[in-house]
Amino acid sequence: MKRYILVLWCACVFLFTAGAALAALPTMDAIKPFLPKMDGWTSEDPTGMQGASLVLLEQRFEKDEETSLSLMITMGEDANHAPMFDVYSEQKIDRIETGDGYVGFVKIGNFQAMEQLEKSSKTAVIWVDLGNTAWLGATGEGMTVEEVKAVVGRIDLAGLAALAPAVAK
Repeated sequence: MKRYILVLWCACVFLFTAGAALAALPTMDAIKPFLPKMDGWTSEDPTGMQGASLVLLEQRFEKDEETSLSLMITMGEDANHAPMFDVYSEQKIDRIETGDGYVGFVKIGNFQAMEQLEKSSKTAVIWVDLGNTAWLGATGEGMTVEEVKAVVGRIDLAGLAALAPAVAK
């Protein structure tokens, strides 16, 4: 009988703990309101996936045949940590020239970000570290870094970061 009670107690602790971890992960519907409205651009509904330890939401916007923007928001225990941020934090590098553009480390609001320009493909990329379990990525084709950064700057990054689960990596 004692063994049965112990097994039952352990099962309850597991269920409550697992439920709490899952409850901390936002749904795609909770993230969608943070996506920007882009006047003059067309877009389809956001797509993504929701798992037990990861949520990913992506939306693509198009202005014309040569100009598009893709936004991706990733949250959860399995959210990939960008290794370039480790380079910045360990070596305090502000900018790396690549010959075809550059990679730079900047702040957007209170958040550490990485910006990248590839001149040959006319592609600008911004990655924003929203905490150790959340990332926002923006890739603009036919856009400058400043144009992509302006779109990212219109997003409530603090509100988005507040949705991310607090899980230590």
